[in-house]
Amino acid sequence: MPRYKRFTKLNQTKLVDGMIDLLSSTQSIPTAYSTVNSDIFFVGGFRTSYDNIINCKECNFINIDKGYIQPTNTITHNWRMSYNKFQQDKIIDVPNDRLQDINLNPWNKNGSYIIILAPNPDPLNYYANCNVQDWVSDIKTKLLKLTDRKIFVRYKDNKKIRSYDPLVKYLDDCYAIISLQSMGVVQSTIHGIPCINLAPSALDGLHKMKLENIENLVYPDNRYEWLKSLSYSQFTWKEMESGFALNTIEQYQIGL
Repeated sequence: MPRYKRFTKLNQTKLVDGMIDLLSSTQSIPTAYSTVNSDIFFVGGFRTSYDNIINCKECNFINIDKGYIQPTNTITHNWRMSYNKFQQDKIIDVPNDRLQDINLNPWNKNGSYIIILAPNPDPLNYYANCNVQDWVSDIKTKLLKLTDRKIFVRYKDNKKIRSYDPLVKYLDDCYAIISLQSMGVVQSTIHGIPCINLAPSALDGLHKMKLENIENLVYPDNRYEWLKSLSYSQFTWKEMESGFALNTIEQYQIGL
């Protein structure tokens, strides 16, 4: 009986469904009509399979979403996979062979402003059950009681424009990043900007800061080990097709 399955009604994008087909070249991934605790289903992130994620509260799952670190070659993309969670949240003992061309900037401890990264509505609804503007207003109000630094908000309302306006442009004098669980915090941490995520995230493997820590931030010295761990939970299409991706997840996350 195959261990990995897909839902009967896939409320997921064709891209995610296609990746599920590529995950193993040696076994088929059947559709299941009911769930049991031993089942492991594939889901594709909050924005593409929200209903299936809710269903996975009663079963096991492997989440598929955009990779943490993307190569400079735009033809090849990385996609992350995590077991029973939406992020790789632990530092694991792995080689550095999958981590290439990473230059860690020194920590910037003297920035003048804070950037709030407004979240997408689906993960926000899952974790906080509120709308984006209310969440941003609440976080800004709390920060104003904790710090005198300037506060800016970066919204995700126009992806076409944002592709020409990367976050890194605004990091040189940034003191800290605040987000729900944005992938932008990986780039920011590499750039040397401390980040506070307010929901379970990849940063949990490096530190767990709260808003109350805004004027007493931590600056971990194991960022390289953290990035190695992230590199072992992201894969290319070819690595999914060959079975390497699923084998690696089994070895380091599921422990089969």
